Amino acid sequence: MPVGFDNGPTGTAVPERHPMALFLFSGRVLFFAVFALSTALKVRNFASFRRHVATTLTGAGPWASVAARGAVGAEVVAFCSMLLPGSLVWCGFLWVAALLSAFTAYLIALLRSGRGSSCGCMGEPDRPASWPHVVRNSLLTLVAAGLLTCLLTGGEGTGARAEELLAGALPALAAAALVVWFDDVLTFFHAPLSEAKR
Repeated sequence: MPVGFDNGPTGTAVPERHPMALFLFSGRVLFFAVFALSTALKVRNFASFRRHVATTLTGAGPWASVAARGAVGAEVVAFCSMLLPGSLVWCGFLWVAALLSAFTAYLIALLRSGRGSSCGCMGEPDRPASWPHVVRNSLLTLVAAGLLTCLLTGGEGTGARAEELLAGALPALAAAALVVWFDDVLTFFHAPLSEAKR
């Protein structure tokens, strides 16, 4: 019996299930939430984010506003691309992987400068960049690259049930919250360790 047909007498076509379909859906939810929240936080305090860009981006000068708007625009493209249809969503994961790679390179440059500057990742200029931020971005880049590879080699697939989609969305949203409020999580665990060393 050909794949994609049931065992009924009429040979009714049913969607072919793809083993990675649920993971790809979770990836869409994860990156949509991460970049949508990051964009909202930057826009909420855009003046502060622009000052951060002017301070940390060498040579930005009068172009700081343009660079800041460009960063926000790139994130808007990232979360909107997660809404693309299955045949095009690979473009979204490609853009996300490239954007995260650029942000990670920017973080490494900040850390090597030794200025203790903030990464401005979520629009907050008062949190200094650290190597855990690099690890976070690197892991996200690997996730995006892995999902892109799955799409290019096997397609997105269909057939996931509503309860399966919900099961995939909830942990993805929880992971997105950890990414967005990463500094708060670090502070939560760092404070007890600092007290214990006294």
